[in-house]
This record gives sequence, C-alpha cells and structure tokens, in this order.
Amino acid sequence: MFHWLLGNKDNPFHYTHHAVLLGGVIMYLSAGLFNLQFATGDPYFSYFLIGVIAPIHLFIWYRSRFYNQFDAMAILFILISVVFIIPLNWFFNAGSLGPSLILSFIAITYIQTLFHEEPHTKIAFYVLLTIIPVILILSEPMTKHWIYQYPDETTRLYDNLFSYVLAIWICILIMNMMGKRYQLEKQKSEEYAQQLKVLAERDSLTQLYNRQAFSKIYTLAQQRHPQLCLAILDIDYFKTFNDQYGHETGDKVLVAFAEALQQLTAEEGKMVSRHGGEEFLVLFTRPLSAALSELKQLTNQLDFPNTSYDRSIQFSAGLIQVSKNEPLKLAVQRADTLLYQAKKSGRNTIKTPD
Repeated sequence: MFHWLLGNKDNPFHYTHHAVLLGGVIMYLSAGLFNLQFATGDPYFSYFLIGVIAPIHLFIWYRSRFYNQFDAMAILFILISVVFIIPLNWFFNAGSLGPSLILSFIAITYIQTLFHEEPHTKIAFYVLLTIIPVILILSEPMTKHWIYQYPDETTRLYDNLFSYVLAIWICILIMNMMGKRYQLEKQKSEEYAQQLKVLAERDSLTQLYNRQAFSKIYTLAQQRHPQLCLAILDIDYFKTFNDQYGHETGDKVLVAFAEALQQLTAEEGKMVSRHGGEEFLVLFTRPLSAALSELKQLTNQLDFPNTSYDRSIQFSAGLIQVSKNEPLKLAVQRADTLLYQAKKSGRNTIKTPD
C-alpha cells in the first residue's frame, strides 16, 4: 500500500514528499470540516478548501507520483500554498487573529527541506513568504471590513486551539518524513558503498575475488591459519573451445567453473580468485594431501553448459604448500611452475612438489 501511495523507497526525496502531499489533503479536509462545524471561518472558504484545494493537492500528488512530474508539482504545491492559501485564509479566517501566520511558518520549514538543492527557488519563496504576510499585516486596518471575524471569543479560542494542534501534527509529519528520508538516503548510500566495494573486489564475470582482494585474503589467512595450500588452475584447451563455440559460451564455462570452485571451497571462506583469463587461484587451509584430494573431486565431473561438446571441463593445476610468511607473488610463481609441468605432461592433471 505505502509503495503504491508514495513510490519507490530508492528515491527517498520523492517518497517522503508524496507522504507530505497526502498529509496536506487530510489537513485541508479537516480544516474545512472544522470551520463548518464551529463557524471559525467563512463557510464558502470551507467549501473551497474541501471541494477545490484538497482535490488540487490530490491531483498534484497523482501527477508527481505516477507521471514523474515531481519538480513541477513541488513548485506548484508551494506556489498555491504561498500565493493563494495564505492570503485567502487571512481574509476568510480572521486575519491576524487567525492561523495564517502559523501556516506561513510551516511553509517556510518545508520549503527549506523541499528545495534544499535549489537555492534560487528556495530564496524566491522565502521572499514571497516575507513580503506577503507583511503586506497583509500592514493593510489589515484598511481591509478589516473584508476580513471574516470570529462570532465570539470562544470560537476564536477553538480555532486557535485547532490550528495549534493541527500545526503540531503537520510539523511532526514533516519531521518524521524528513527523518525517514535521511534514513532511506543513508541506507541507499550504504548499499551503493557495498556495491562499489563488490565492484572493486570482484571479477565482473565470475563474481570471484580479483587479484587485489585475494592478496588481502591471503595475508589475513597467513595470520589466522597454521598451514595453507595454494593451487593455480587453468581450464584445458579453453582457447580452442572459445574459438569454436564463441565467447558467450566460453563465458558460461568460466562462470560454471567458478561456481564449482566456490562450492568446493565453501568451508574455506570463499578463498577463490580469478587470476586472469581461464586461470583461477584457490587457497586451502588444510594439508597438501587434503587439498589434493578435494581438487581431484572436480576432475571429469563438470560438463560444458549448453553445448554439444561431448567432453567434460578438464583442467590442469599446480598445488603447493605455502611456506611461513611466504609472499603471495612467490607462492603463485611456485604453483605456476607446477601448472606448466602439468600442461607439458599432457594436461588434465594436478602437479604437486616432489
């Protein structure tokens, strides 16, 4: 329901403004009905609030919410409030004795929030909200016969009480909506930051860690685990397959192989990296024999996805036991030497130090 009424939370500014617009519709309906019930304003003005102003604000909400006319409707909303509602309320609701000045302060508060990124628009409305009430106050002695007067003191007290309570709740609504807006913007910023972090650390195709992120993981793993093994894997004949079936299918193979490596090392804390092209790095926090056994589980168990290729995904690998405090670059070089030996000996094999 709230999503339909207010829009997407991914745009907190619009989301909260739509809530204020709907709150304004309720405010004008309430004010009109209260004026009619207690004779606190001209009855024709009350009908005007209920039959014209409230529907106009509903129209503004509708165009802003469903037709992406937020900026134009926001200006129209404030313009109607400042240029029409406040002066009309002044003449039809007891002038300086009525709630018009309270409405002006509410409008100033919301203008500051609504146009915080549009200083020229904000200043223009500030000027209007300064000039119009000043003119109304100074001209009141000359226009007093045009201003609706309260029938008695009790009615004035009722209207002031109602206006005060209504103003309080409008301010609470505005502050809550702005708090909600800042909360949503903070959440959105955190999500963007997380996405940027993922983009900075992950390979865009396989979603595995890239070299820079894997280097940090490697250093941390050395501090936390007494023994580490590093494997470098290379998909056999991948370039030939890529040329025969196309890069799109080749990408599917890389993704399928990456997923298999992640499943294989699920207990290892996702310590898998795409080293480049069809090469991958895997870090094991267990002895060489256990790491070798797990790598062998992959052999001849993977099919090329969505192709007529009748062979499984085969790979060659070099696997080493990492020495204490050994730099990643040196460890990769040692594993890569074994990978070269595996390829030279016919591929589809895993080489370990003798």
